[in-house]
Amino acid sequence: MVPHARRIGRPVYRRPYPGHFDQEEFSRGFKVPNFALFSGDGLQSTVEHIGRFTTQCAEIGHREALKLRLFPSTLTRAAFLWYVKLSRNSIPNWQVMEKIFHEQFYRPELEVSMANLVKISQKPNESVQEYLGRFREFRDIYDLLLRVDRYEALLKDEQQNGPPAPRPTFYKNSAKSFGPRTMAVHAVDVEDIKLEERDQEILLKEEEESAGVDLAEITTKGPYVQGFV
Repeated sequence: MVPHARRIGRPVYRRPYPGHFDQEEFSRGFKVPNFALFSGDGLQSTVEHIGRFTTQCAEIGHREALKLRLFPSTLTRAAFLWYVKLSRNSIPNWQVMEKIFHEQFYRPELEVSMANLVKISQKPNESVQEYLGRFREFRDIYDLLLRVDRYEALLKDEQQNGPPAPRPTFYKNSAKSFGPRTMAVHAVDVEDIKLEERDQEILLKEEEESAGVDLAEITTKGPYVQGFV
């Protein structure tokens, strides 16, 4: 051993997010998605990567502890080396993670807007097939960004107001006699319903025994009808 040599301690990796985040469990049956990888080579869009990651997280998208645990698995090469060098407890929440990720790797010239799409034109010596393929590639990125914006808005609303109320169920062709008339409840496809306080609308189809088909819209006060027995 060399005289007076100092022992150099072995470096230890420390996660940049709070340690108690590792105690939060994933939902039963959850499978880690096959995430798209970000290398940090300057040829990828940070907005697109965050968008894809958020979309792939799906049901756990509003649980930032789980997002922070999964995010490093989407990084490779220079991006992963940057991540492992982050200071311990330097990432208290997902908002900070996203912010410093953009600050490190964001390239404005890679981002897409509708104005970019309008300006796309066929290049000299470019075949029609090549031109259409290039246009579709830009268009797909733009559509993805729009979906991500809507998805993140829904997640933010859920965090502030709690999970949405259960979707009401209606039973098709479940008829019950009410005096001279027969009422039949038909399936109603309800999308994006925001329930107000005890004030909901139910669409019923009213069938007359002696006449043809009449449609009536009935407004009721109180909870949704789950079906007639």
